[in-house]
Amino acid sequence: MKAWRAVAMLAVVSLVGCGGSHELNRAREDADALRAENAALKAKVSALEGQVASVTKERDELRTAAARTPPSPTVEQAYTAPSKVSSIRAVGENAYEISRAELDKELETLDGLKYGARVVPAFKDGLPVGFKLFSVRSDSVYGQLGMQSGDVIRRVNGVDLTSPDKALELYSKAKDASRFELELERSGASIRKVCTVR
Repeated sequence: MKAWRAVAMLAVVSLVGCGGSHELNRAREDADALRAENAALKAKVSALEGQVASVTKERDELRTAAARTPPSPTVEQAYTAPSKVSSIRAVGENAYEISRAELDKELETLDGLKYGARVVPAFKDGLPVGFKLFSVRSDSVYGQLGMQSGDVIRRVNGVDLTSPDKALELYSKAKDASRFELELERSGASIRKVCTVR
């Protein structure tokens, strides 16, 4: 708006030819102010264009680096069962036997326990109630013991699994155990499984 006023004032003053040097000076001052404002805006635009160029360059470098980096393996890709857990044997509906050698091997490497299912804390009414299983592999320890995705392991040998500390406590005692009693919850129903170490 100021620019139009300055142009109009210059045009009117020059056409009328009156001695309005005051109006002419004011029009020149307005024009100079507009030129200065325009120069400041151009400097800001130039600075923003520099920032955009920098961000674009960084984005392109990240894309290039991402294209060179192989994707992380999924849990399924990371776990290849060394061999089917064949020494776990069903001896009843919810009764199983495992050899001491197989148990020791599982406890030593933990591969079957780590990759045989996705295990996450389970909560009920905001309180921990155990560990929920997802993506249970049929050839894992969990699968061989008849566990399914969605099962919640609530207790082992009477110990409530309400924290990772309790799970670690059970792990430390597992090498000497001769029997495991597992209490699961499946679709709201309680299931008890017994695994004897032979």
